[in-house]
Amino acid sequence: MQIALSDMRLQHFSREWMYFRVTLVFFVGLILNHGLIASDNKSEASQLLDSIETAIDAGEMSLADGLLESAAAWLYDHADSELRFRFYHNKARWLRHGWQLKDAMEAAQRALSIAVQRGDTIMLTDAHAEVATILSSQNRHNDALEHFQRAVEYCGDRDVDFLQKLKTNLASTYQHTDQYSKALEILLEVRHFFQQTENQDRLAVIENNLGDLYSRDLREFDLAARHFHRARVLNIETENTYRLAQNKHNLSLMYQKKGALDSAFYYARRSIALREELEMPAAMAIALNGLAYLHIENNDLDSAEKAFKETLRLSEEHGIDPGFYHANKGLGEVYLRKNYVQRAQSRFEQALMAAQRMGAFQLKREMLERLVTFFKETGQFKDALVYHERLKAFNDSLQNELARQELAAAMQRYQTGSLLDGSGGNPSETAHEPERVFFQRKVIIALSLLGVLLATVVVLLTRLVRMRKKSLLIEKEAHGRLRAQHEEIKRQERELMESNRLKNRIISVLSHDLRAPLANISSLLRMMDDQSLHEKQFKEWLGMLQNQTETSLTTLNNILNWSHTAQGQVVSRPSDIRTDGFIETLKELFDNSARLKDVNLKFVNRGCALIHADETQLKSIATNVITNALKFSPRGGTVTVTISETATFTVLEVEDSGEGMEQNLIDALPHRERLSSAVGTFGEKGTGVGLIIVRDLVEAHRGKLTIERNSNGGTTVRVELPRAGLVMN
Repeated sequence: MQIALSDMRLQHFSREWMYFRVTLVFFVGLILNHGLIASDNKSEASQLLDSIETAIDAGEMSLADGLLESAAAWLYDHADSELRFRFYHNKARWLRHGWQLKDAMEAAQRALSIAVQRGDTIMLTDAHAEVATILSSQNRHNDALEHFQRAVEYCGDRDVDFLQKLKTNLASTYQHTDQYSKALEILLEVRHFFQQTENQDRLAVIENNLGDLYSRDLREFDLAARHFHRARVLNIETENTYRLAQNKHNLSLMYQKKGALDSAFYYARRSIALREELEMPAAMAIALNGLAYLHIENNDLDSAEKAFKETLRLSEEHGIDPGFYHANKGLGEVYLRKNYVQRAQSRFEQALMAAQRMGAFQLKREMLERLVTFFKETGQFKDALVYHERLKAFNDSLQNELARQELAAAMQRYQTGSLLDGSGGNPSETAHEPERVFFQRKVIIALSLLGVLLATVVVLLTRLVRMRKKSLLIEKEAHGRLRAQHEEIKRQERELMESNRLKNRIISVLSHDLRAPLANISSLLRMMDDQSLHEKQFKEWLGMLQNQTETSLTTLNNILNWSHTAQGQVVSRPSDIRTDGFIETLKELFDNSARLKDVNLKFVNRGCALIHADETQLKSIATNVITNALKFSPRGGTVTVTISETATFTVLEVEDSGEGMEQNLIDALPHRERLSSAVGTFGEKGTGVGLIIVRDLVEAHRGKLTIERNSNGGTTVRVELPRAGLVMN
């Protein structure tokens, strides 16, 4: 069969060769003519792409749009890779400025693919830098970091100025990935370069970025202000109003973080005024959005609503999707605070649609999370569950997308390495090209399958981890509730036991110390009912009746006061008390008791004008101490009450001339909780709680209580209370 076919070819060879020669002459002429036209067209296309770059650099996005349409029509019929690269690179830039991030990424990836195929380091630098910038706009800063690093590597030292710009963007990406020390190191290095080259315009950018790093991330507001003001001076010197407006905006954000709202408002309004002069709607939208959030922080919801609506108007007129997103999100927050629930929901949902249009993953996730919390806050739990499922599905799809992009990036790195290794095409390699292409296809298919498998495993593992975390969280919450219940039961048990002890003590004292005085009062009243009672005897028994009544009343008051202190219910409310008036009150209280017992009661004021204490509690302290002193003083004895001042204390000192308090009772007082009775020199009974009350009230005043047994008999009780303005530990 092969021989027959060869014969047939030989028979027709002469005729085919003749046709070939004629056709060849025709096409050579056509190609030469077309080449001249193509050369002119290529030159025109290059000039067209130059115009597109200039328009984008100048911010003339409408002009750039029209020029891009013309360039696209030319590229439809031409395949020059250099021009196609420039077209897709500029199209990505134009789409990014319009926040059409998904389409921008597609165009940037096409440009990067062409750069990889050509192995051109200049193209690779530009392509990686553009991909990184788009990723940063999508808040995917870790992915952006890798592309910026590769752009810096490809750039090298061939264009030093451009390299410094790349490093500036790299520092910003380090800042967004919380690598602040690296960001600061690069910014300082770049600042030194621009200082050496005296590039004031770029130096202003670096100073502004340093201020942003110190303000937003490091919270060093003084350093931030210094850098912002340097940037302001440089922008004024270079007459760069656009960057001066941005500078004012950053100062406003810094003062907002510091809580200095007046300064924040001042710089926000200055930034807006400058941007109005420049007629830059996108920048105006950003400034108005910042002003709106200042109004929210200042609780001026009407002004905030007005600013957000103006942001929305500008964004709708000029197609600014980020402004549309942030304005609707802000209006949702304002309406929620005003309790306009339906309006808030509508705005939040419009913000979500804007995030979807932009292809901004982080913003979409942020808005889904906000809607989940919104529906929970407003009690719409069914809708909250629906959006929770949407959020979960979005996170799963995002992980798959990131896995796919990582695989594409890995393949691209592989291809870049193959094309840039410097190997040329020798005959042996050319001969084996089909095998190599087939092998590469197999590798790509295998890597694709592996990527899908890895993405599936990641999704499954993520779900398992989420379920495990949820289970652990439920278990932890249940354990925490049980522990809290156990602690509460133990606390209640302790309080109940303490209440029982207190009740038993009070009953014991009442049965022991109130029975006798009340029995005496009853007997005296029956005896006084006798009609034959002499006047002298009546007065004597009346005094005894008064004494027994006062004893019983004192006992009840002490028990009540002690029960309050034992339960921790004592709260001191100090005020300034005139010392002379306080001494007069004490004289009125104790003169009669001292006279009946024939005890000399003296009061001495050593230059103390005011006592800083709770008046009721101070009276209780003095009453208990003086009562004890009178109780244990013999007939003809002396009790001296002295009030004086030191540098830090007001001192109340009571000295009696009795037998003196036993030392073991003095030593036990700081730890004493048990009630006990003691009998005075005239048989007076007491509960034994007087000094415990004094101790607790003095402690409530942060004061000191000292009891000393005098060497010549008697006891001295010294109470020290802090003077006004002094609190003792």
